[in-house]
Amino acid sequence: METTDSDPDLARALAASMEGSGAHAGDYGAQETGITGTRTSPATSYLQPANPGREYNPQDWALTTTHEIFLDPGPSERKRKPGDPAFLRPANSGSNVATLLTVLHGIPAARESMLARDCLDRDYGHDDQWWNGQQIRILRVTNTSDEETGEPEITEGVIEVQRLMAFLDGTMRAYGSVESLTMIPGYQEHNQTLSLSAFFRSWIGAIQKATLEPAEGKYGRTFFSEATQCIRGATDEALMNREAFQIMDLVGPTVGEATLYDMLDSVVFPADDETDVFVKFAPVICAQIRPPDGGMFNGCPIAIPAVLYPDRYTQAWAEPMREVRRKIEEQRNIIAEIELQEDKLKRVQVSEGTYHELQSVPQPRELLSILVEHYAAEESRKAPTGIANGVESESSAILLAMLEGVIHQLDTKLEALAKKKEEAYGALVNLRSSLTSPEDLDPSLPPLTRYTLRGVSPESSTIFTLLQSSDSEEGQTSTGPSTSSPGEQWWCINWAPRAPATGWETTPTLNYDVKKVTEEKVMHAIKTTGEGTILLVYANDEALNLGEGTDSSLPGPLQTFVDRDNAAFKAELQPNSPGRKRPNDWLEAEDEGADSSPGAGFSPKKISSSRSSATLGNATPEVSRKNSLSGNEIEMMEGIGSGSSQPTTGGDDTIGQQVDLSQPGGGEMQERGGISPVAKAFHLDSKGRGRDLDQDMKDVDSEHIEFADSVEKRV
Repeated sequence: METTDSDPDLARALAASMEGSGAHAGDYGAQETGITGTRTSPATSYLQPANPGREYNPQDWALTTTHEIFLDPGPSERKRKPGDPAFLRPANSGSNVATLLTVLHGIPAARESMLARDCLDRDYGHDDQWWNGQQIRILRVTNTSDEETGEPEITEGVIEVQRLMAFLDGTMRAYGSVESLTMIPGYQEHNQTLSLSAFFRSWIGAIQKATLEPAEGKYGRTFFSEATQCIRGATDEALMNREAFQIMDLVGPTVGEATLYDMLDSVVFPADDETDVFVKFAPVICAQIRPPDGGMFNGCPIAIPAVLYPDRYTQAWAEPMREVRRKIEEQRNIIAEIELQEDKLKRVQVSEGTYHELQSVPQPRELLSILVEHYAAEESRKAPTGIANGVESESSAILLAMLEGVIHQLDTKLEALAKKKEEAYGALVNLRSSLTSPEDLDPSLPPLTRYTLRGVSPESSTIFTLLQSSDSEEGQTSTGPSTSSPGEQWWCINWAPRAPATGWETTPTLNYDVKKVTEEKVMHAIKTTGEGTILLVYANDEALNLGEGTDSSLPGPLQTFVDRDNAAFKAELQPNSPGRKRPNDWLEAEDEGADSSPGAGFSPKKISSSRSSATLGNATPEVSRKNSLSGNEIEMMEGIGSGSSQPTTGGDDTIGQQVDLSQPGGGEMQERGGISPVAKAFHLDSKGRGRDLDQDMKDVDSEHIEFADSVEKRV
């Protein structure tokens, strides 16, 4: 048996355990006894009842986060109607990224920037469920070290945004999803108020990595705004504090703010006269308005202009705006003085110490009225005849007349003050709105830059976007004045769940509505609807007109990506397509197929694999690509990966093992002894020869039905 002499570790442990009782002394500290932590100790300072007056974000505090699940409509209900715009449905996280991208796609300069034509990938892959949020996984060579290689690298942060822009361009589906984008590291942001800032920060960082250009480069400049703060008259660059931004986060409004210009004034203009703040606005201005302290809006609390002229905040307009700001401050002082005089006439003036004691005392006007009523009642009584009573009655009448005269003077003075304050407020409103319209503008001043409202989202389930009409004669019809150009049309996209259609279904189905609306209805909706955050997107003429000769068609690789997704959707629209079934029908069908199928493992799910991402992706002819990693040339055989079927070993962005994608087991390419008809539609025949897409689509329609019939006969 070992003793403490032979085991030094055991001896130290015993010594430490006895040290707390004073039985032995050592160099290892006393053992703690009793309860670890008290009610006031740091160990339990956060363990206390929740504050009922505070809003807690479940994404920050919950042990597990959840979101409500809704079923998508059937394929035929998800088909895009001719002439209708496609859109991106709201994200599960509740952020406005989907709304932002839907609106930005309708702005030519924003669309071009996010397509990033100089940063195209060879192949954008495919997955049948990408539209529904499933990520597309492709084998890539990437630099995983922290050291900068100095070479451009196109990352998934650029590629996924390109996919979304291409999808909105030419999809046959009514809507898509941004879930695959929000799963990319850097784009994930649980705080909804910061989600748009996180998106722009991550996208611009990815663009910089792909182009090696600064943030205000070729693509980033579309959204790159910059605010400069300096001491008045300073010319030294070192004394100027510059801050770039892509979205304006406006919290409020506060008391006295009635328009968007008022909120911008509070943010841009400094409180002192010795500091200047200038803003250089991007061609596209994005802003979000949110209530303070996590509250809610019941309609937008301020007036939103359909046309914005932000020049008053630029450096070229600094001198004219200084004079306007001086006059605004004068009017504010006048209003403050009037309110002080009103307060003296309306309230009993008491010392600070006796304020609470005299709160129940009637105010001067009310007190005088009580006295008048009292003496009037006394006068109306018929007093007995007598000299004394006659004198008393005469005195009461004189006092009553004096009191009535004082009340009249008080009312007259209050009315005069109210009129002066109304005039001062009118002058203040005019000053605040000055230099916000080209009408009656001084010719000596610089011209104003017009920004039109291109999109607004008063709540997460509703998008209003202004788009070019497909027919120039189909512009919006409006009974009132409209600020949009001829040939433009406002669209309302509403996204909401609907109740189950039958008693067998317990999960509600998502419902959407895409319709044309007038500008009046858009402005009315802004005033009457809303919740936590209101998103606004403005664009100037530079962002809306790219110039003649600009090629706006999709680049080849992105057009191929859209064609593949459309072909998959066509297959999904076939009468016997598994994609037409509801999720609960899938489960029932699989259970039945597991027992009744003639072959091992045969189930309806296997039928769907004939058009699955594995078939579409892994059947692609192999492409030999040379990639550079740490200076070494690596020749890699790679194909289109998709979903979980891609046999990688190194993760999403690392090199996996070399896979022979031409083998039948690699992606079920040789399903039931023949090549998948959808694979043929993608020009993926066994010899890799290109085929005519229109003819292939006809083959899809006929061969898919024959394939389904053969399956039914075998079952």
